[in-house]
Amino acid sequence: MDDVNSPDALVHDTVLPMHENIKTLPNPSSLYQINDWVTIKDLYKSAEDAISTVEYQVGEGVDVAVNQLRYAGHHILEALTTGDANIEQEEMRKAARHCMRSIYDSCSWGIMTFNDNMLEFNKDYRLIVISEVLPDYLERLKKCKKAMECIQAARVDNAQRYKFFKIAAEHYDILYECTSDLSMIREDLNKKVKQQLRNRFYMEAGFILAVIAIILTLALA
Repeated sequence: MDDVNSPDALVHDTVLPMHENIKTLPNPSSLYQINDWVTIKDLYKSAEDAISTVEYQVGEGVDVAVNQLRYAGHHILEALTTGDANIEQEEMRKAARHCMRSIYDSCSWGIMTFNDNMLEFNKDYRLIVISEVLPDYLERLKKCKKAMECIQAARVDNAQRYKFFKIAAEHYDILYECTSDLSMIREDLNKKVKQQLRNRFYMEAGFILAVIAIILTLALA
C-alpha cells in the first residue's frame, strides 16, 4: 500500500474527473466571444491539467496535446506583443482554440487506449461468460463504442476537432471508470479459465478412459 504522504498517493488523491476540470470553460461555439485573459488562462491551465491527468492515468502518448499548447503559447506571445487591438483579439482566439484542441487530443488518446484495453480484455476471455463475473460488461462495451463514435466524428475535419473537447472529456471519464478495474477482474476470470480447462481435461480424460474400456471389453469378449 502506498504511503499516504508519498508523491504518488498525493497525485492520485488530487486527480479530478477530466470533465470536472473543464465543464465551466467556454463552449466551442462561443470561441469568437473570448476576449479576456482570465478565460485564456483558465483554458491553458485546464489543458495542462488534462495532459497531466492522461500522463498519470494512461502513460505516454500526449505529445500531440503538448504541441497544441506550444502553439497556444506562440499566439499568446503574439497577442501580448502586437500593439494592434484587432490582431490581439484574433491571436487570443487562436490561443483558445489550440487549448481546446489540446484538451481534445489528450482525451482522445486516453479514450483510444482505454478502448484498446477493453478489446484486449474481450479477446483474452472470449471463451468464457464474462458477465458472470462482470454483470455490466455489455454496458461497458456499449460505452466504449459510443466514445469511439465520438472520436470518429471528430476525425471528419481535423481543423474542427477542438469543438469536441468537452464531449471527449466526458467520454474519457466514462471509459476510465469502465476499464480501471479490469486488471483486478482478470484475477477472477483467470480462475474461471483454469477451472474451465480443468473441467475440460477431466471430461476428455473420462471420454478416453471410456473408449479404452469399451475397446478392452470388445477384445476380451
